[in-house]
Amino acid sequence: MIYLREKSFKRQVDLLDFFCNQGEFDLIIWFFPEPVLSNICDLELAPKDIIQGEQVTFYGDAINPMKTVRVRLTKDLISKIRASANQIRQNCDCLALYRTGETNWVACTIGHERMCLVRDRDLINDLSFEGFNASLNKPEWW
Repeated sequence: MIYLREKSFKRQVDLLDFFCNQGEFDLIIWFFPEPVLSNICDLELAPKDIIQGEQVTFYGDAINPMKTVRVRLTKDLISKIRASANQIRQNCDCLALYRTGETNWVACTIGHERMCLVRDRDLINDLSFEGFNASLNKPEWW
C-alpha cells in the first residue's frame, strides 16, 4: 500500500487526474452514513443492495453507506468533482477508483482524513515524481 498524505482537496483530486492519465478506471463516490443528498456531480445514488465495487471505509453496526452509481473516470467528471469540492467535503467519505470490470478498489481519496491510498506499490516512484507525498510506510496516526 502507498500512503499519500495530501491535505488539500485539490491535490487529492490531482490523484484522480493522475490515474485518468494512466488508463481506464471507474469511480464510485462513497458517502458518510445518513447522506442528505440524492446526487452529487450529476451522479445518482446507487441502490444499497447493488454491489458495484468494494467499500473502502467500514462503519460500526454494519452500516452500509450510500454510494453513487459506478461511472467511467473522465476529465469532465474530474472537473465536476473540482467544482463540487464543498459538497464532497461535507458529505462524502471517499472517492474510490476501480479497474474496469473489477470490484477491488485500486486507489482512493479520503478527504476528511487528508489521506489517499494506492494499492499498487510499483507506482511509488511515479507518484513521487508527480509531487505527491507518497510513502510505503503508514503514518503513525493512521
